[in-house]
Amino acid sequence: MKTFNLISVIVAAGFTLNSNAADYQFEGVDNSIETKICIAAVTNNKRALKQKIRMSGAGVRSIARGLMCNEQIVANFAYKYNALKTSGYLDRYTPKKYKANRPTVTIQDITAIHGKTTVVLIASK
Repeated sequence: MKTFNLISVIVAAGFTLNSNAADYQFEGVDNSIETKICIAAVTNNKRALKQKIRMSGAGVRSIARGLMCNEQIVANFAYKYNALKTSGYLDRYTPKKYKANRPTVTIQDITAIHGKTTVVLIASK
């Protein structure tokens, strides 16, 4: 009986954590290749990110050091929205002075409204 209760609590906690996750819809304000790179990075699409960087004609280092997405270096922007594959890829090419201070502890707002989608407009610079 205790085992069943423990499993029930673990499963319920898993559903609770998933329901607290924020939903974002990313839309570009223009159709530039830089904005497309920002969108590929923030949506955690590493394959599309690499493809868009090749299409831009710039190198990965140049993009990682110079492309600003919503006034943030592209790797930090991707990390902010939990795009860990693409931010990790870009981090390898981003100098330490540009990397955001990334804490290892995350605190979630327990009063968050569930099921609400937030639209984030993306602009490149």
